[in-house]
Parts: sequence; structure tokens; C-alpha cells
Amino acid sequence: MSKIISIVYGIEYGITFVLSVLSVLFLRQQRKNRGCLAARKSVLPSFEPMLWIYCGISGIFTLYFIITLLMGYTGPGPGRYQQVYNEVFYQGSHFHLVFVGIFIYQKSVSVPAIMRSLIIALIVLGMPVACMGMLYILGRSMNRIQIHDAQLSIACCSRALLSLFFLSLLISPTSRANTRALRELSCFALVFYALGIAYTGIYYNWAILDETDTRLEAWGIYVFIASSIWISLTPVIIWRILKADTEYWRGVGARVCCCNQECRDHHVTEVVSAEGFHVLVEMHRHHLIDFADLEWRGRLGYGGSASVYRGLLNASTNVAIKMYAPHEITEDIVLEFSKEAALWSILDHPNITSFYGLCVCPPTICLVSELCRGNLFDLLNTTPKLSLIVQLCCMIDAARAVAYLHSFSPPLLHRDIKAANFLVDAYNNVKLSDFGESRIAAISFEKAMSVRGTFEYMAPEMLDGKQGHAKYDTSSDIYSLAITFWDILHPGAIKYEEGDKNHMHIFELVINGSRPIIQASTPPALRDLIEISWQTDSLQRPSAANIIQRLELLLEEASGPILQKLQAFRQPSSGTTTWTGVALAEMLLSFKDVANDRHEAVRIGNALMDMGFLHHTKHSNPFRISMDHQYTINQRLRRRSSFPFLRESDTEPITCMCKQKGQGFHTKVQLPSVFGRTRRIKKRVKSELSIELLSDTNDQQLWHEWNLRDTAAISI
Repeated sequence: MSKIISIVYGIEYGITFVLSVLSVLFLRQQRKNRGCLAARKSVLPSFEPMLWIYCGISGIFTLYFIITLLMGYTGPGPGRYQQVYNEVFYQGSHFHLVFVGIFIYQKSVSVPAIMRSLIIALIVLGMPVACMGMLYILGRSMNRIQIHDAQLSIACCSRALLSLFFLSLLISPTSRANTRALRELSCFALVFYALGIAYTGIYYNWAILDETDTRLEAWGIYVFIASSIWISLTPVIIWRILKADTEYWRGVGARVCCCNQECRDHHVTEVVSAEGFHVLVEMHRHHLIDFADLEWRGRLGYGGSASVYRGLLNASTNVAIKMYAPHEITEDIVLEFSKEAALWSILDHPNITSFYGLCVCPPTICLVSELCRGNLFDLLNTTPKLSLIVQLCCMIDAARAVAYLHSFSPPLLHRDIKAANFLVDAYNNVKLSDFGESRIAAISFEKAMSVRGTFEYMAPEMLDGKQGHAKYDTSSDIYSLAITFWDILHPGAIKYEEGDKNHMHIFELVINGSRPIIQASTPPALRDLIEISWQTDSLQRPSAANIIQRLELLLEEASGPILQKLQAFRQPSSGTTTWTGVALAEMLLSFKDVANDRHEAVRIGNALMDMGFLHHTKHSNPFRISMDHQYTINQRLRRRSSFPFLRESDTEPITCMCKQKGQGFHTKVQLPSVFGRTRRIKKRVKSELSIELLSDTNDQQLWHEWNLRDTAAISI
């Protein structure tokens, strides 16, 4: 009988190992396919370590039985140790079942949750083996029947307790996965333990009463084989559970849209609780990206609670992924994350990084946005010094981003404006990012906010904030913007040499009126603009809109010499001439101190379109380095308005969109539809919902009130 048991165990573990390996291969294959059907068949990537654990456990036992059977070893033979030997393999055979049963009770799918489940499963399955081993060691004074009775009691009790565990799961399923899948798992486990109890009783009676009873031995073998065949199908049941749990975390299955009292009264010490996760899903469901459509690539950077990765969306679009996966996420961190997502989702401007959506892939939650070349601070310090016209382009882009935020009513405050938070895209457009510190300004501008931001960019009124709070308004963002302008003019330079990088000393210098030294070669008008923008008196600082107007005048003046150089290449017979984008870019690159590379050439071309000097022949495309795009230069055109949607002169076609295209606007045709009102309502509700998330008061109360929101309003 021992040989039969060894052969059956070897086959059982072998089948389990093969099915576990196939599960891992199937998961990876579906992840590569990235189609809609593949996404539905895939499970969370965080489940892959569990599948590898199954492969490891079943693989070790399979290898053991292959080696022992080849060597002719089938166990220690009849005796007290034989029961301990058999119990080890029995407990190992249903490790997968117990592990996933314990795991489904965890509130998250984080690595700590998997490790907890693993440790608990090993303890639960190891206790019967340990108790039998103790009987083998300490029960030498006991006779054979007493030891067998004690071992039988231990075996039956362990199986009965596990049966009760799965019976409770059958009667009262958890909120994870779905009810049907959990009850299938429970029924599968109960059948296995029923067969296990039957086999244990038959085997112990056969070993004690009469080992020559072939009928009892045959029945024992039949029940054992049935139990082994049954449990070898565990990977199939586990895959169904993981698939159902994946749908749960996606928010497709049964949702838990309300936080229970326990969640509201205690901090969430795991990456995301089930309830808190679904709050995030419901709040941002219109921007939800399925994890199967997102592929992670190399890491671009990291911060205090988030890391930024390069990724691929739908196997075609390069994106940046801001991934939140700290050791702990409390209610406060979840609130901060949700506020950033809410604000970012309503912003739509060429100089704001585009928000693609929210991806929830437990144990991480991610914000997905457009991928840029890098941040402005790094590019300023790693590339040759920018020409004046490119510097002005960077400043205008930055100012337009800030002006857009301040155009809301009440204004949106970024609170962390600095060169490192501006990104530069492939066309050298500067775009504002990182809205984690953004807030809505109080209407009366008397609201105290916590002091945030990088100290070198902080306005004097912020540095002088008492007890960690300060009165923050739009002028504080303007001060930070002026320091950013200084960075653009002085890449890599030290702002306060006398400060010796001592924060408190720099605080004193700024409060006392000291500012970074502006180089003498800076145009006087630009110098005056920066100096007035970082004045100590916040009321004397200009608005972002006023800064844009002044920068546009400077950019128009800086464009004159470039136009003269372009005209010098060919003297046209009429007032205009037509060139391809490639020809114009080559000319800009050939000029001294104009463009260092093709990215800067594209940005200068768009700046000329913005100023009204350069036009696309069809007035429908921005400047691009392409043979398919033709452009005209009209030296007689001059800008008379800083507003992008006003015509410059009677010679400009009424359908000309060159100015908007030069600024990065992409005009979308509004299709008339009976659903237009519905779309406007959706947008308004979304904006109201998002704006409410940005309030800096009563954050804790907001967390409690999330679950009280009208479900219909959320689903709009």
C-alpha cells in the first residue's frame, strides 16, 4: 500500500505542478496580447507571486517523489513514524486550498497580505504534523493503539476545523471576489475534507485492526485515489477565484461603494482597503484604465510616496505612470491622491500635461499621463544654454499654464511651482505637472493653508507663515513663477551664494528682500518683469495674464531678427513665400544662437505662428518638421492683440487657426447632438464633484461623507 500511496501522491503533485505552471504561462501570454478579450481573461499581476508559490511547493514535492520512486523508497514502513510521514504529504496536498482561503479574507492584495496568508497557512497545516511528531517523540511509553488513537484524533480534528472554516465561507462569503466563486471554492474544499476524513478513518482502522483485510485496504485505496484526483484540480478552482477577485478589484463585480463604520473610525494601514479602493473607483470611474491595457517599463524617478514609470497604453501610446505604493496609505494619503486625480481630470490646456486616466492595480494605484522628454530643470542643466527666443518660449508656456489655473473662479493655486515641476514634450512645449499640492483659493483670500513647496521658490509671505500656516493666494504662485524664470535664464546657477544652502539663512535673506542676481545681459524689460514679479509686497506683483502680455511683446521683438535671417535665404518676388517645415527647420538650425536641436526649432516655428509671422498654407496645422506641411512667411503681419482668437489684420483669413495651433490648441469640432445637454450635465457634475475634492478644509469630514454621495450623481 505504501508504494501505491507514493505513486498516487507523485501523480497528484505532478498534475498540480503542471497546472500551476500553465497558469503562470497563460497569465504572461494574456498580458502580452493586450486585447479586450485578453484583458478579460487576465488576472492581477500581483497574483503572479501566488502562482509561483504554488509552482514551488508542488514542484518540490513532485521532485521528491520522482527521486524516491526511482530509488525504490516508499516510506519508513509500518510504525508510529509512518503516520507522521503520510500527514506531511496530505497537508502539503491542500496547501493551495488553505492559502487562497485565508488570502481571500485579507483586505488587500499587497505583498504583506500575501506573506501573512502564507505564514498563517503554513502554521495551520504544520500544527497537525507537529503534534503527531511530538507524540512520536514523547509517547514512547504509550502503546501502539493509544498512539494511533491520538494521531487519528489529531488528523480528524484538523480536517474538521478546516471544514468549519470553509463552511463559514460557504454560508457567509466575504466581500472579495464574488459569491458564486467563493461558494464553489467552499464546496470543493468540503468534498475534499469529507474524502480525507473517510480515508483517514479507513486507513487507521486497517492499520490497527487487521492489515490483512484486503477489502478494507482496497476501499482505502479507492477513497485515497478519489481524494488525490479531486485535489489535483485545485489550480483550476484557484484560477477561477483569482479571476473573480480581479473583477472585484476592477470594480466590475460586486461593488462595495460605502465605507463601513470600522473603515471610517480607523486609519487604513494597508495599501488600500477594499472599501477605500471602491470609493476611489467610483469617484474616478470615467477615467478608469484597465490594468491589462497598461505595460510598465523603466522607472523615470521617485518621490516620497510615489514613483514615476514609463509605460505603454494599449500597446501603442507611450505614457508616464505615477504609481503610489508606499508602505502605508492612510486616509490622508488616499485623500491627497484623489484630490490630485480630481483636479488633473478637469484641466485641459496645451501647457498642462494631459491626463489619460486612473489605473488601479492592487496593491498600487496610478495616475497615467502623457510622456514628456523630461522636466525643465534637468533639461536646462544638461543641454546647451538656450537662446533668448527659446527662453522666452519657455517662460510664456509656464506663464500660460499658471494663468489657466488662476482663470478659474475661485482660482486654482498650484503651490509648488518650480522648474522641476514643468515638463518638456517632444515639441519643446513646457507643461505644468504635479498637482499634488494644488488647492482652491478662498474667495476672500483670507484662508490659512499649510506651508508647502520647495523653500527656494516660496514667497516671503509663505516663509513668514506662523505655526506652519500662511495666507496663500495667486501672487504666491507668481513669485514662484518669477524664480522659475530666473532658472531659465541662469541654468545650474546658485540662487543665494551667501545662504550656503542653509534653509533658515535663506529664509531670512528672502524675507529681508534679497533675491537671486540677474545677469547683466538680460533685456531690461525682462529684468523689470522678473523683479516686479518677486516683490516682497504681494499686492504689487502682476497677474499671470499681465505677465503673458509683456512676454509676448518681448517674443515679438526677438522674432524680428529671425525673420530677417529667413528672408535673407531667398528674396521673394512678392510679400510672401512658401517653404516646407523641413526647410524652415534646417534654416533655424543653421542660424547661430537660435536653435540647438530639432525640438527647439519646432518650438520656434510654433512661436512664429503664435506671433502671426508664420502661417500654415491651410491654416489648420501647427509647425512640424515635415515635407507634407507648407508654410508662408508674411513680414507685413504684426500682432495687435494678445488674445488668440482675434484676427490680426484683414489679410489674415477668417478661418485661420495658426495662432491657436502655434500655442498648442487643437480645435475639436462640436458635433450637434440631442445628447449635447447630457454631455454638458456630465461635465458640470464632474467639475462640481472634482472641485469639492480640492477644498483644503474638513478633509477628514470629506472622507466620511464620500459614502453619503448620491449614487446616481456619481454614475453620471
